[in-house]
Amino acid sequence: MTGLVADVVSFVDEAGGRGYLRNITEQADNYISLMCALPIPVEHLEFARESIRPSFDRFCKAAPPGAKLHITDAFQSGNDEWAKTAHEVREEIFGFMIRRQLRVVYAARRFKIAREVHGINEQLTASAKDQSPVHGPRMYAIPGANRPSDDQVEDQVLIDLALILDLFVEDAGFQKTDLYFDQIDAPVAKRYEELLERTKNISSRTTEVIARNLVTRTNETATISINANAGFRLDVSYVGDIVVVGKADPLIFAADIVANSLWRHFSKLPGDAPLNDGTGLKGWPLDEITFCDRRPGASLMDRI
Repeated sequence: MTGLVADVVSFVDEAGGRGYLRNITEQADNYISLMCALPIPVEHLEFARESIRPSFDRFCKAAPPGAKLHITDAFQSGNDEWAKTAHEVREEIFGFMIRRQLRVVYAARRFKIAREVHGINEQLTASAKDQSPVHGPRMYAIPGANRPSDDQVEDQVLIDLALILDLFVEDAGFQKTDLYFDQIDAPVAKRYEELLERTKNISSRTTEVIARNLVTRTNETATISINANAGFRLDVSYVGDIVVVGKADPLIFAADIVANSLWRHFSKLPGDAPLNDGTGLKGWPLDEITFCDRRPGASLMDRI
């Protein structure tokens, strides 16, 4: 799919918790991090945008001076009039999405799952070092090899979202989708781009490692290749680039409303309720237009 022009734009927003995996404690196990995408074919973009714009403009006009134009800010204490408008606007946008069958794609992860998977990975890494067949004086040092992991909860959620969007775009018969975010920082955008690139090379990956030879005091380079054959496509092939577009687009605002609403819905579920197999969507207004594997217990994302 390399070189193809995106014929779908997915407007993405995040909701819930975030942070380094290494810092997650059991006290945060019930926290949820999620990302929602609204994938819209390019030929329908202007119609969808202009249909939502009056609601978006009304929300902005009702905001107090200097307020951040997030749906969550409208419901903070002291914003009674703005909250009333926000509620009406949300109902209008949800109604439009349902009437026009605009789809929702999402990925969600409980901190408990993220913490446990991170712990298992750390144990496997430590075990591999302990069982190393190399004996005698250590000859090589790899800079940063013992540095604590910088992986974050939202990194896992983005990878999950890319995998699901990939299935959605292929299933819908399109060729590629780009991901449009609001005002994420440049370092975050770069990290997300690197994560997306990783999903495109799951089946075959080559990594270059630079190590310091402690005897000769020179740097040496080694190449590590990993190949996997699962009998089905592993690589993400239908997801393109990340584009930062800011908050002025009504469709980014719609993604903000959807993500916040779904996060609030999930937060009311029991701590052991699955989030990604469709059963947790029951009672949410956009359940029927949401793309996910509807088989109970089918989603690996609630387990790994």
